[in-house]
Amino acid sequence: MRELSQNYDYYAPIINTIGNWKILGIKDLHDKLELPLSYKTLRNKLLKLENGGVVKSTKLHGPAKYVYLSDKGIALTQNDRTYEPCDETIVHDVIVGRVVQDLLKYSKVNSAKLFHQIKEKAICPDAFVLVSNKDKEYKIGIEVELTQKSRSRVQEKYSEYSNSLDYDYCVYFSHKTKLIEAYQRFLNEMNANVREKVFLVHSEKLLRKVQDLTSSNCYFDSESIDFEKLFGEKVELPKVIPKDTNHLRTKGNS
Repeated sequence: MRELSQNYDYYAPIINTIGNWKILGIKDLHDKLELPLSYKTLRNKLLKLENGGVVKSTKLHGPAKYVYLSDKGIALTQNDRTYEPCDETIVHDVIVGRVVQDLLKYSKVNSAKLFHQIKEKAICPDAFVLVSNKDKEYKIGIEVELTQKSRSRVQEKYSEYSNSLDYDYCVYFSHKTKLIEAYQRFLNEMNANVREKVFLVHSEKLLRKVQDLTSSNCYFDSESIDFEKLFGEKVELPKVIPKDTNHLRTKGNS
């Protein structure tokens, strides 16, 4: 693609931002770019990248288009060292990105990584956030469950988190009431060392395009707790393109 090779510095922020978030709606991508770029111009640039095989696009449940890097595009960025999404995972990857984008708006959440940036860990959750509470910082694995897994599989994952030195807690998100109830039963069958590391969050709005987790029902060791007690109050933050792929995505770089 001649234009890309000749104007890579212009295309690089687009490629890197998509790689940083794995998959993004075009509007979200436009909001995150620090470029004097109109929405129409961005769409034209994305079309050129798509024609060049660098970017692919898909539609989910409406007219909105989502973009992600092809394997060819991933080779051009340090922000993603995995592979392009497959049809079976695209919806899940979109929801994970939305959850992380919303979590970064809460006052206790300092930074985050998505699954394709944390392959070096023994456990690879859907996302990873650093949360501050009373002068301490906690490492929290994020799991987004759109379909229910078997008892044995879920309990094995609970045990892995319980034994992990990489994560202090894990938080499971789902929009399905019965799934959260089942995961709570699976958790109740385990010992206290496991139960004290797992939070369960039921959010009816999880699949909505505009994410807001504040009204979610949050549970810890079978007790209901306020969502903002875990993640802090929600605040609006500036949306700026990440600058350094070797560091966590911080609030200033969300």
